[in-house]
Amino acid sequence: MLDILAYDHVLFIIVLTIIYNFNQWKKVVWLITFFTIGHSITLGLAAFYLLNIPLEIVEFLIPVTICTTGFFNILKTSSPTDRKQKTLLFFGLFFGLIHGLGFSNYFRLLIGKEDDKILPLIEFAIGIEAAQIIIVLGILLFDLLGISSRYIDYDGFVSKRIAQNSFRQTTADKAILQDTTHYRVYEPQLGLNGARTAYFHNTIGGYHGAKPRRFEELINYYNTHQISGILDMLNIKYILFPNQETGALEPLKNPNFFGPAWTVQTLIEMPTADALLNRLKITDLKREALFIKGSLGIDVAKEYKLDSLATLDLNTITSNKINYRATSSVSQFIVFSEMYYPEGWTAKVNGKETPIYNLNYVLRGISVAPGVSEIEFEFTPLIIAKGTTIRWITVFLFLLSILTLGYFQFRKRKILQVWG
Repeated sequence: MLDILAYDHVLFIIVLTIIYNFNQWKKVVWLITFFTIGHSITLGLAAFYLLNIPLEIVEFLIPVTICTTGFFNILKTSSPTDRKQKTLLFFGLFFGLIHGLGFSNYFRLLIGKEDDKILPLIEFAIGIEAAQIIIVLGILLFDLLGISSRYIDYDGFVSKRIAQNSFRQTTADKAILQDTTHYRVYEPQLGLNGARTAYFHNTIGGYHGAKPRRFEELINYYNTHQISGILDMLNIKYILFPNQETGALEPLKNPNFFGPAWTVQTLIEMPTADALLNRLKITDLKREALFIKGSLGIDVAKEYKLDSLATLDLNTITSNKINYRATSSVSQFIVFSEMYYPEGWTAKVNGKETPIYNLNYVLRGISVAPGVSEIEFEFTPLIIAKGTTIRWITVFLFLLSILTLGYFQFRKRKILQVWG
């Protein structure tokens, strides 16, 4: 229980776990587990008078456990090693036996002469565990705050007005923004690292420390070989070039861009990724799509008939969901100008999940049957689902801890009133 009179037990837990950071939470769990086993043993034995140590000795030994653990952490290295971890596990277990005797004295005071000790003992032990969880969470969260202050400089925060005027919108940007369809803009002089283009438009780049390796390789290959089909399949409708005389940006419209999605007639197998990149130089990417051997399902056809009346429309697009509607009298294979990323993206056609295939080195594609196809891509990575579950479990444990503490405080007052 979180009680000001139990400061010595709180201090021991802090000293025992303070050297760990948030990433080492598993080690902290083991320490608390061993401490719990230790104090539960002596608490149970002392509660039923099977073990009786004079209070003076227990009160002397508890500060000794705190000082011993503290000096050990100071004298040894600050970063816990496996050997140090084992020593602290021993401290947690052995010193837990001593702290259990301290808990037992307080427990006896609470229950007085009640005959039924089992239920109160369980409730008391749960209260101790709830308090320990709160203390450890506080220590780990304090570590996170320390990290945030190191990596997030408060001087870096600026006013909304300044943030909204980070880049100056040019005449070329305004002209492009008149087009309300879905497309991308490319500014060659900035490449993938320029944040200015991404500030105003959908683009293929933007400033970020992490970039998809394959996509970066593809752009580097384009810069070396100037394969126009690469820009076309990336749905780049406008290219921003500086005027040679004035230096002002001017928009150049790409008449050959493919749009957000298109159907192909032939799928061509390539033995390696390098062979696929090399084949991009001579491939008509509007009609053909390339895939690496083994990346396409064996039941997927390689040839498709052209349906001149087929339609393919982008309905909605957000950061984690994209919807298309396709109609055709024959089977079609559709290539989408979106990154192939299997760790989270799923595709459904008319509500039924369908495989997503890797085409043209970085893009995604699916096959659809004749008729009307409602196509939905959704990004639902497993790690997000796990994180959400952990978040709700944490909220539940927090609320449970608060309710448990409230219950024991209420029970404590009732007992004191009876014995007062």
